[in-house]
Amino acid sequence: MTPALPEPLERLSRAIDGRSTWRLFLVTFVVMNIARYLIMPWVSAQLGATGWPKPLDLSFAYSPEDAFARVAAYGEIGRARFPIFSFTGDLVYPVAYTACFAALLSLLARPLVGTWALAMKLNLLPVAVFMLDIFENLSIAVMMHIYPATPLALGLAASIFTTGKWLFAGLAISSALVLGARRLMQAARH
Repeated sequence: MTPALPEPLERLSRAIDGRSTWRLFLVTFVVMNIARYLIMPWVSAQLGATGWPKPLDLSFAYSPEDAFARVAAYGEIGRARFPIFSFTGDLVYPVAYTACFAALLSLLARPLVGTWALAMKLNLLPVAVFMLDIFENLSIAVMMHIYPATPLALGLAASIFTTGKWLFAGLAISSALVLGARRLMQAARH
């Protein structure tokens, strides 16, 4: 028997599943890639992001000291512009990947419900990635805003959000691969 989640999470999982279609998956897949490969680079170029250090959110983990060293390397103009990027160009992408992967996980899990009830709850993994990504962006934006102050707790929180985001992203992608493989095995038996 699959353990129950708190009721709000159960409702959210059912709502995601109820709205998940292959069309939604395809549309959000296209939007996700437009955001990643067109919008984000365009916004970066508009903000003069060339020459910025490697973004913290692309690292798996970092120390608070490393975080603030990278914040310093952005320079005054970069620190002023980075939050604009975080809440424009880098906002469409998380919304799109959340909808895309939540729909995909729901669609792949539906035929497995009778044999593997946990599968239907996996559609919440992208929601966890989204929440961690937003908290990460907020933390980094605050770090940019308050620099030269370097509170250790804020640098640590940003790193925890970043690492958590990547761990949950890995779980979501792995879950999609496992569900897809199970679907293929089921199809091969019939």
